[in-house]
Amino acid sequence: MKKRFLPISLFLTIIVLVQTSFVVNANGDSGKYNPRGTSQATVESFMKSIRANQETGLIDPAWLVDNSSMSQSREESLNWTSLGPDNYGSLTRAIVYDKNDASCQTIYIGTMGGGILKSTNGGITWKSISDNMMVSSMVQTQKGDLYVGTGEGRSAQNQNGLNDLNYSTGFQGEGIYKSTDGNVFEKMNGTSEWTFVNDLAVYNNTVYAATSEGLFVTTDGENWNLVMEGVAYNVEVNTTGIVLALVDNNIYTYNPENQETSIITNNETNMLPANTSYKVIAASPSNPDYIYVAYIDKNKSDTTTYQTGRIYYTDNFTSETSEWKIAYEITNLYDLFGSNGLLDHALIVYPNNPKKILVGGADLWVLEDNTNSGIYRVEKISSGNGFQISNSGGTYMYNYSYVHTGIQNIAFNPNNVNEFFIGSEGGIFQGNYNSNSGYTFEGKNRYFADSENHTSVARMFNVAHSGNTTVIGGSLDHGTIKVIGDPTLNDVCTGNAIFPNDQTNTDASATYGSFNYTMSGGPCAISTINPNAMFITVTGSHTIGTSDYGTSIYRTQTAGNDYDKENFSYSATENAPYLYAQGTFRTPLALYENYNDNKAIDTVMFYNTDTITYKAGETLVAHSLNADYPFEFILTKDLVPGDSIEVQDVISSTFITSAKEKNTSKNINIYLTRDALKFSEQVEWWKIATLTSSPNVITISNNGDIAYVGTLDGKLYKYEGLTDATTMLATEGQEGTEDKWEYVFDSIPDTSVEWDTTFFYNKIIVDSIIGGDTIHTEIIVDTTFVLDTVWMETDVKLDSTFIPGEAPIASLITSSEIDATAFNGQAITSISIDPQNNNNVLVTLGNYGNNDYVFYSEDGGNTFKSIQGNLQKMPVYSSIIDKSGNGIIIGTEKGIYTTTDGSSWTFNGLYNIPVMDLKQQIVENHGDLYKYLEDEIGDTITTIYPGVFNEGVIYAATYGKGLYKCENYMIIDNSDLDVEENISAKTLGLNIYPNPMTDNAYIKFDLDNTSDVTYQIYDLTGRMVSNVSLGKYSQGSHNVNFNVSNLNAGTYIIKVQAGETSKTSKILVY
Repeated sequence: MKKRFLPISLFLTIIVLVQTSFVVNANGDSGKYNPRGTSQATVESFMKSIRANQETGLIDPAWLVDNSSMSQSREESLNWTSLGPDNYGSLTRAIVYDKNDASCQTIYIGTMGGGILKSTNGGITWKSISDNMMVSSMVQTQKGDLYVGTGEGRSAQNQNGLNDLNYSTGFQGEGIYKSTDGNVFEKMNGTSEWTFVNDLAVYNNTVYAATSEGLFVTTDGENWNLVMEGVAYNVEVNTTGIVLALVDNNIYTYNPENQETSIITNNETNMLPANTSYKVIAASPSNPDYIYVAYIDKNKSDTTTYQTGRIYYTDNFTSETSEWKIAYEITNLYDLFGSNGLLDHALIVYPNNPKKILVGGADLWVLEDNTNSGIYRVEKISSGNGFQISNSGGTYMYNYSYVHTGIQNIAFNPNNVNEFFIGSEGGIFQGNYNSNSGYTFEGKNRYFADSENHTSVARMFNVAHSGNTTVIGGSLDHGTIKVIGDPTLNDVCTGNAIFPNDQTNTDASATYGSFNYTMSGGPCAISTINPNAMFITVTGSHTIGTSDYGTSIYRTQTAGNDYDKENFSYSATENAPYLYAQGTFRTPLALYENYNDNKAIDTVMFYNTDTITYKAGETLVAHSLNADYPFEFILTKDLVPGDSIEVQDVISSTFITSAKEKNTSKNINIYLTRDALKFSEQVEWWKIATLTSSPNVITISNNGDIAYVGTLDGKLYKYEGLTDATTMLATEGQEGTEDKWEYVFDSIPDTSVEWDTTFFYNKIIVDSIIGGDTIHTEIIVDTTFVLDTVWMETDVKLDSTFIPGEAPIASLITSSEIDATAFNGQAITSISIDPQNNNNVLVTLGNYGNNDYVFYSEDGGNTFKSIQGNLQKMPVYSSIIDKSGNGIIIGTEKGIYTTTDGSSWTFNGLYNIPVMDLKQQIVENHGDLYKYLEDEIGDTITTIYPGVFNEGVIYAATYGKGLYKCENYMIIDNSDLDVEENISAKTLGLNIYPNPMTDNAYIKFDLDNTSDVTYQIYDLTGRMVSNVSLGKYSQGSHNVNFNVSNLNAGTYIIKVQAGETSKTSKILVY
């Protein structure tokens, strides 16, 4: 096919001028947006640091194939339950309307890590229908078969001048999956080695696959044939069946009838430019002559980022003399794809208008030649800035221009060209257009089949747990998300972002400004002493304060409704941090809490406000400086009414994190504080170490005495004696001083005397009394001090005093760098200390291209040995040593693995999904505590100090499936209940709500058979205070009201009896 290209030098100038005058910005900004600029510590650079080989910075595709070909036994004895969040989306690259549903209510989407999800209600809710997989693309043939490509691809692929292919950040795929019924997907034979399927295209029942191994085609749905060698990134088919594919750097056409290929990017006249730009192709569904090609170019000023290049089109592609023209010319006014265009790009032609296209980059744009002049009008129609839902003065406002930044894919409703779905880095959105309101958008990220079956597609990097059902997680692109998980609520897996905060009228937003959802959450922690006290980090340069003086770590005592603005890491008044952000994607932290710290130096006063004398030996309750938490102490002497006694505060915390000492510092310090839970005073930070490389993980032992710090370049540090270092001096130590002489001049004013003398002193203190005022100056002299002045004096006396130097004071913390030669410079991704034995230490490593990723020490880190055993050679991201002795659990690139002997590894859940973080509740179970106060009108005010009820539960953060928990090793302790529970009563499915309660409440129960139902309420002494017969109820679910207004405030046990089956539950009455 011969191509020719008409001269357009004058035409280009006209396009630039006209586009400039036609620009429409629907959101009132410049249209420029840089969600992950190179000045930031990006997720791409972080993933590269823990996944790519530490020496080459790349991943050889052969390592991925070797990894996928290995296998371990699949025990799956651990049961993992999704915790959500079920209302936050993820990187969504594939969208298909089901051809078998004429109503267009059935839609399939593919997410990165979450696999394939299906909606049968037009996108209102989504149900997971596949195994976990990294979905890159999806198409449906004319007869209804679905083909799914896997592998993260896109910006993960780097080409050098020799066209050799390597990878740096992308998660591998497993080839192509196929479904003939829309529910069951099976891997296709011959595709397993295609680690990255970058794109799929379909023509009738013929499917083309652009893969890391070349361009392939199947015509029978079974066998794949090679069309073209090289690395194929993008493939499109026009309505006549002609194929266009980006292979290596060039775009080729392929005619399946004669199997001829032709290059159309060769710099010849009438052809497209040939260069190293990434190129995106789109073919018109309504006119085979219209083809569009968008160029994504390297930024000239910063070659590590990419920017929008020209968008070309042809309107006579099938002609022997087809012409390529320019639809969009580069200008400084706007940037369609943004600096992250290699990852964020989409291009589609309107089904009914070949002269109108949607372009997705950071945001969504529409380009249209609506004058038939060849000049395309450009309009930005979405914005990823701000919030999807905002709260202003108690009124919730929906932002109908909001689509999460990072557009990946667009699919039109076959029945309605004014309706389309958009896949973004933050999930799935629906777009609509009408002539009155223009373009509007709505999020469609609800991932559950029904009220009982929830899932998540969120990409989570970190998880933190409370002592009950609340968890928080650091997510990619959605900040830090909190999931309460209250079983009395229907939405047990629904989350809300607590930083940036979902509700813009909160104190957090007022203080820190308006944030967008491109922020990522990092390491985090929740206090068990005060579950409303949470600690979160933000990533990269998303810091509070100016860009040069920001901090990346914050605390809240309201579970995320607002944040400490003065006393923790940053002062809003001074606009300056106490801890400077270290400038990395991840800021590690660790929180240790002690309920009986006999080394604590804090004290509290206990006052006898009673009318009787407390006797020595009595056990009383005082309240800690840490969250007012109650603790018992034994009285050492009689305490008469009105008297007080000082008591050791045994409730304590140890919080460790990393930060720069100054914004200009190159080194990163490790800081410790005992004040993390004291919100009424400024935190005192103690420096315990200075590092020259970036810390990635911090771990504290179960007794709080030892901490380990691991870095991205494989260094391991150990700090011992933390429990003894209870003051700054004990923590940091003090430098010594040298011996010196001090010379003092004493003078009494009288007449003038002139001095012109040279002294050789270390320190000179001049005291002079002039006119009744004392003038005192100190001058430190290294060599020579020359005094030339006039003194009002008659008598001068020179006194000298010898001051002996002070010996240095050593820190009580012993620090040491562990010999990490065996780690081979690999990134340290996790460190776990055996909760029962501090000598047992586990270290996991990242970086492909190595032999060992798991090391174990039995001597407190003095020596480490590899326990790789039969584990696949792949990065390991997280780990725990079970507190009850059930072995080691690790989170890997491919899911959960366990071992009990340190050599034989067994797959144990979360198959084929990267597990980025693991945590276990090691604080012992204990019940709620209460404080009752009577106010001035006689009402009782109850303060609840929540207990811990999840000892042994394991929590996981996954890349693409949200948060999970495993209760296999949960320790159940009902010893605090005075009423014995009948185990068979679990068939009742008892649920009491609301709880706590004030007057009316509900008993929800399920019956297997018709039964007489009664309930009894007991106080904590075992005394029955209520006995009610509810009557006879039939098989099924029932919801019955009951009233507790006659009960005093306090804790009670309710026992529900149905025939011979019973169940008890604790209730709290206000």
